[in-house]
Amino acid sequence: MDIFTRQNFESMKLAGEMLGIPVTKIKESADESRPIMKGKRKFQFRYSTITETRTFEVKKFTFGKYKNQLIQECEDLPYLEWYVKLPQLNAQFKHALRKRINNIKNSKNI
Repeated sequence: MDIFTRQNFESMKLAGEMLGIPVTKIKESADESRPIMKGKRKFQFRYSTITETRTFEVKKFTFGKYKNQLIQECEDLPYLEWYVKLPQLNAQFKHALRKRINNIKNSKNI
C-alpha cells in the first residue's frame, strides 16, 4: 500500500490530478483513515502532523562590503548596525546580525 501525506502532495487537488483519483475520494481517505483502491494499487492518504517550520542559521553575509565572509568574524560595529536596518533582510539574517552586535558590545564592556 502506498501512503501519502502532505509532504508528498501539497494539495488534494494535485494528488487527484497526478493519480487520477477524485478529490472527494482522497478527502474521504484522509478523514476516515481508509485506503482507496485504484486498479491493483492501494493508496492511503493522511493529513500532515508537522506543526513547526524548519529554520536555518545565517552564517555569512550575502552581499555588501563583507560578502561571503562569516558574520561572527566581522568587527565593524557601525557596518553591522547599518546592515541590520536594511528592510530586505529576513528574520533569521537580522537575528544573526543582532547576535554579533551584542557579542561585540558585550566584549567591549568586559
